[in-house]
Amino acid sequence: YYIWFQKLLHTNCALSKKSTMINPGQNNLNNKVGIARNNVGIVDRNSCSANNLETLVAEDKVNYDGTEMGKDLLKDVVQIGDYVMYDAGTWEETKAKPGRDDYNTFGGYMEGHSKNESLNCSGRGKFYDGWRVLGIEEDSVLLIHAGTPECFRNSRGNDSLSIFQNNNWEKYVNSKYAISSQSIDFDTVVNLLYDGEKEIGYLDTFSPSVLEGDYFFADLMHSTMAYYANGVRYAESPSTIGVRPVVKLKKGVFANGKVEDANGNPAWVIGIK
Repeated sequence: YYIWFQKLLHTNCALSKKSTMINPGQNNLNNKVGIARNNVGIVDRNSCSANNLETLVAEDKVNYDGTEMGKDLLKDVVQIGDYVMYDAGTWEETKAKPGRDDYNTFGGYMEGHSKNESLNCSGRGKFYDGWRVLGIEEDSVLLIHAGTPECFRNSRGNDSLSIFQNNNWEKYVNSKYAISSQSIDFDTVVNLLYDGEKEIGYLDTFSPSVLEGDYFFADLMHSTMAYYANGVRYAESPSTIGVRPVVKLKKGVFANGKVEDANGNPAWVIGIK
């Protein structure tokens, strides 16, 4: 199903935009009884002059859900672990990597640097830039940072978990495409990737590969901070480890083919209506 995009060459019909969607059941463009729809409401064609309502059929078409014809919704084409060309923007301040005594502190990034880039917080392992598909939740794609864009150093006390969870995760939201952001947490991973059937503390090493790396979990089931290194939970404290934000995309985000990202990974290009 589709709706033809129509272009009204005259704006004396109280239509504020040049593009409007016409009821697909109306094939007679000279019929003044039909209804023209656009983003500002519904306009009766009887209020227009038939001589001035010149309409052309454009090449562009849209699906009924608002996406462009021929461009599938991202949720319908991606697989877990796929790279997506999502842009979280750049840092607006510089914060040094937490030192030995900088407990319950975030940092490691520089003003003007991309939030899509990864930091070596723990001093070991591999670090990846960009965003990958973690799963689908309520018809929205969840993206997880491929690496760790900022670092956190926890303390020996129970206050670290609360401070970690209250970090400003919304700084990773690009409002054009996303609606929310949070840290990766154990419950989300288990529910999305393991059908809720995993023991607390252990995930499969490199399976799927999207879990690879050293990073903190914001896990309500633990009273103190712990980190995961390639699927295994360690209760080492204190530690300076990276964090991995998870971004929830809007339902209308569609796929517009693939390109190679800066690291040579095939990544989905996204758009939205």
